Amino acid sequence: MELMAHAIDLYTEGNAKKYKFVILHLANAVELILKDKVIDIGQSIYKDNNKLTINIWECFKSLESQGVSVPERPVIELLIDDRNTIQYRFGFPNSESVYFYLKSILGFFSVSCKTSTV
Repeated sequence: MELMAHAIDLYTEGNAKKYKFVILHLANAVELILKDKVIDIGQSIYKDNNKLTINIWECFKSLESQGVSVPERPVIELLIDDRNTIQYRFGFPNSESVYFYLKSILGFFSVSCKTSTV
């Protein structure tokens, strides 16, 4: 929740240079929620060596194997792709795309937090 709150704060500042941090925070927040969902279905988020945790794609796979759907997956996939562009190819998101992700991920959070068993 703290990552979501900080992402919203950064967006409302209106500083385009900070939009990339909004995307980074949103992607991190989504990954943590998905890992929580994996834990909720009784599966470990740790890989075989118990030092590394599964990634977002492995979360989707684990959830699907137990019949848990994530309707927001297409938006999350776009978000992760944009996050990777920012991290590895020095991309810069615009205000419209950041707003789209904020709105979509807020919806994901509201549903995910209501259905979590934690």
